[in-house]
Amino acid sequence: MADGIVRAAGGIVWRTNGNDLVEILVVHRPGEGYDDWTFPKGKRDDIDSSEEDCAIREVWEETGYHCQLGHEIARINYIDRKGRPKRVRYWTMTVSGGAESYSNEVDDMMWMSVDRARKKITYERDLLVIDCFENYLRSGLTE
Repeated sequence: MADGIVRAAGGIVWRTNGNDLVEILVVHRPGEGYDDWTFPKGKRDDIDSSEEDCAIREVWEETGYHCQLGHEIARINYIDRKGRPKRVRYWTMTVSGGAESYSNEVDDMMWMSVDRARKKITYERDLLVIDCFENYLRSGLTE
């Protein structure tokens, strides 16, 4: 944060269900200042060698899933709740192991269709992330 920007990273964890419908994972963060539905993400810290490592660590910490990093799909800039500029980078991710478990930051998570996620998420900025994810799916880079 030498330049004053809080750097964070996260993932759009996705899968296809038995009907070949794409589902994405959204998490609920309880507590003071949150009570929101969003995507797993968090601030980069000293143990992360890169923002990619941060994204993988944060998704695992918040969901219990070990994920394979895919393509970077979005960079979102906004002012956080403490008034600081924040940049979040998002990558597509697929589950490679682990099991659903909750952290002290997350009390619920749901797999849902992209359309349902659009209605469930709390922040308008997350709609941009969903748009980027849909562009990624249309691009054919998923194979």
